[in-house]
Amino acid sequence: MDLEKKQVTATKRIMGLDGLRGLSILLVILYHFFPRVVKGGYLGVPLLFILSGYLLSSLDTKKWNKDQYSIKTFYQSRVKRIYPPLFLFIGFISLFCYLFLPRLLNGRTPEVLSAFLGYNNFWQIAQNASYFDRVTSASPFTHLWSLAIELQFYLVWPWVFVIYQKAKARGNDYRVLFLMLTVISMLCMAFGYYKGVDISILYYHTATRISAILLGVWLGLVRSSKITRFIEQFSVNTLYSTIGAILAVTILAVFLMDGQSPSTYYIGLSMMTFLFGILLILAIQNHLAFGRLLDNPVLTYIGSRGYELYLWHYAVMFISNSLKIKPSFISLTIQFFIFILLAEFSYRLINNKLYFVSQWFNDETAFQQYVKMARNVLYGVSALGLGLLLVASSKADDSKSKLEADLAANSELLAKQREKAKENQLEETTIDMTNETETTVAPTVESDAESEAEQETTTVTQDSAEVTQQPITIIGDSVLLGSVKEVQAAFPNAYIEAEESRQAYEVADLFRHMIANGTMANRVVIGLGTNGYFDISYGQELMDLLGPDREVYWVTVYGEFLQWEASTNQVIYELASQYPNLKIVDWESQVKNHREWIIDDGIHPDIGGRDQYARILKETIEANQL
Repeated sequence: MDLEKKQVTATKRIMGLDGLRGLSILLVILYHFFPRVVKGGYLGVPLLFILSGYLLSSLDTKKWNKDQYSIKTFYQSRVKRIYPPLFLFIGFISLFCYLFLPRLLNGRTPEVLSAFLGYNNFWQIAQNASYFDRVTSASPFTHLWSLAIELQFYLVWPWVFVIYQKAKARGNDYRVLFLMLTVISMLCMAFGYYKGVDISILYYHTATRISAILLGVWLGLVRSSKITRFIEQFSVNTLYSTIGAILAVTILAVFLMDGQSPSTYYIGLSMMTFLFGILLILAIQNHLAFGRLLDNPVLTYIGSRGYELYLWHYAVMFISNSLKIKPSFISLTIQFFIFILLAEFSYRLINNKLYFVSQWFNDETAFQQYVKMARNVLYGVSALGLGLLLVASSKADDSKSKLEADLAANSELLAKQREKAKENQLEETTIDMTNETETTVAPTVESDAESEAEQETTTVTQDSAEVTQQPITIIGDSVLLGSVKEVQAAFPNAYIEAEESRQAYEVADLFRHMIANGTMANRVVIGLGTNGYFDISYGQELMDLLGPDREVYWVTVYGEFLQWEASTNQVIYELASQYPNLKIVDWESQVKNHREWIIDDGIHPDIGGRDQYARILKETIEANQL
């Protein structure tokens, strides 16, 4: 994400912007590290977008008025600011992964290419990779989608700006068009959600996220003197009350605005974008202390290193989780130290700000030569990392394409089984109705002895029947879907309901429907949680729907690079402690010691692993019958 620097030395520093930039970066970092607590930390992104748009339009306007604006210079400055840190970041992360997490690089070339060429957000849409629920596309580069949107904007902005300025010179001020486009972009998000468009598209797409940049552009094109005159109409107390109210709403949104909530897409993101725009205007007012409060040393430092911190923090966290380092105060402190150190080193080396080292050299020319040499060495190491990424990516096997074929075939198989079940249910209903119209045979009076003997015989028959032959309902996601044939062989009378990308928080209605139509057996297995963390309240809702009389099993989650594995399994265990009829099928503890059971994506079982999945499920259920 590009964090605009002061491009013209003659331009006076704008009060409050470094602090706002630091605040936005801090929100994003906290969201990535603590997504269950800082649920709305992703709101830092629209705040960054507004700042970027504002600085672009305001600074470029000043250059234009001084006859210093050049499209060529604009592109050169953007390339110089964005690509050296990006090249170092991707190269070093690729090298580290090649040495310690080589499987993570398999098939990664298209993603890295999309990051460099500025279409990563569209690449992620094509992968159906929800920002909130990344599974097989899990990557240390997932967060680069926002940089792609900025790169796309930078590609067209100088031409739009020149056209706007030339039209303005002829007396046609079209800046209101930027505000209109802002509203249209926001309406696209709300209408898209209403029409059922996938959340990943709404969250990643340029058309729905460009609103914040456009709003910033509009604010930057409005003359600061006009804004100041408008602001000065209000009393200082009113302005501080407004700031306090916006900050209060922001705090609530940061902790409560869930990225999966419909309200987020209908109005939440748009409302917060406008509020951030107001906050920006109030921050730059010299007669208010708000901007000076924002420009404190902590936020100013974070803001000044914002781009580098944004690049490195997510990758460090992702790699730590992929190495199965358990979250703790110490481990989190170390992670923060590492990504801050990497960001600081990258910032100083690329921007030639190694003042603390230069004092060791008497000859400034020699010092600059050493700096240039060190920079070239690091670029060479990064190039090596990218080369190794290409090698590792080319070695990726065809397990993903085979999995896709298996999932499609198994989905078709389950669809046929559901149709057959409906036909059988219809036949049974017809037979029952026919029997009601036939002559009823007078009931035979049995002796108490005969009745007791029959009941005893029935009980013995049921007890002797194998558990696996009894009706069972199994509900899950793609992990279960890939293992349908093996599970069906282990449980011939199972009713399996499996679907790709299924979430635990989405299946309450499915449960109600299955309970109503009689396809929910008295023994139920749930295999959900692979596609994303779910709050315990969702699990409680499912258990309450099933009731205390059903025997329920929940399969634990495993994923080699799954960021929410531990937190999701913790929820599953908490549910088991609350509901006596819920037992654990501990897939995670078994498969983590048998990596050969899993295909290249680190999540789905291979052919042998599917047999193991069915075996573990069968043995767990049998063990709980003793």
